[in-house]
Amino acid sequence: MAGLKLLGVLCGAVAVALVLSAAVCLLPENVYQRWRLQAEYMHGVLVRDYERIRFDPKPIDIAILGSSHAQLALSAAAVEDRLAELGKRASVVNLAIGGAGQNIQWAIVDELFKWKSPRVIVLCVEDQPRPFGHFAFRYVAPADAIVFPPSPFLHNYLYDLAYLPARKAELFGANLFPSLFGLPKQFDPKSYAQNRTDFTTDFPDEFGRTVDMMHSVSRATLLAQQRWPEGRTFVARALNRISGGEDHLYIRKIAEEAKAHGTQLIFIYIPIFNGPEKISDLDFLKGYGLVLSLGDLAQRDDLFENWSHFNHAGAMTASARLADAIAGLDF
Repeated sequence: MAGLKLLGVLCGAVAVALVLSAAVCLLPENVYQRWRLQAEYMHGVLVRDYERIRFDPKPIDIAILGSSHAQLALSAAAVEDRLAELGKRASVVNLAIGGAGQNIQWAIVDELFKWKSPRVIVLCVEDQPRPFGHFAFRYVAPADAIVFPPSPFLHNYLYDLAYLPARKAELFGANLFPSLFGLPKQFDPKSYAQNRTDFTTDFPDEFGRTVDMMHSVSRATLLAQQRWPEGRTFVARALNRISGGEDHLYIRKIAEEAKAHGTQLIFIYIPIFNGPEKISDLDFLKGYGLVLSLGDLAQRDDLFENWSHFNHAGAMTASARLADAIAGLDF
């Protein structure tokens, strides 16, 4: 009897905790503060992206999204200039952030369509789909997108869901006491104007060291730097198969929103040095948009700043190719 009573108490405590967590998740929040939760990440790119989308009156005709591969390899200004040479005027913005995962790209796209009307979205893809989402998704995604993802079998679903009540509680408090939580509610145009928007030229890394984008690196150095990703665990492979592939699920969601708004998609593959030259899921991507592969540049050591990112010369080459591909679209 004592054991049954203890079990009843534990079940009751769990039930109360779940009810309270669900109630916390219904608390109101300030969207701008939500996007500021990771304000220090990679030169504040998440905040910069939201501010460009929400507060900057300039239109966004072409939006570039993706990982640091796109962030360092694609210059919005260079794409704009090349398009102008080809007789097409467009406002181009690079919204790429450090780290891969198409779930975070969907979160940015979802916000983008609330405030802007892009005619073309350029989405950077990997040589093969990733089974994981981006860590920052749990910080910036709408609550309902975390609670009701495209599949309950996503690798980080429970982790993201478990963090949601804490996020909602913090944002509720920050909405009442912004300075106490260090999350301002008001947009600061002066601070926004100082944001770095182009990473294809020299810039300081998170440790204050200059990333030299203007010079090439020797082939021997690049080969010595090269690292290959660790093998995926059985659990990761199983969840990816059961869910239908996390990257594919969110690419479909991006494609659905793009189609609903009459926006065209371009998928761009930017290789690592000495890495794969072909995209494994090419046929899948072709079903949703134009695919531009730069895999033929994987052996060009003169185009790399390090083993995984292009340098300035590589960025100019990639940007020119992208502009030519965009110019071929009817937009």
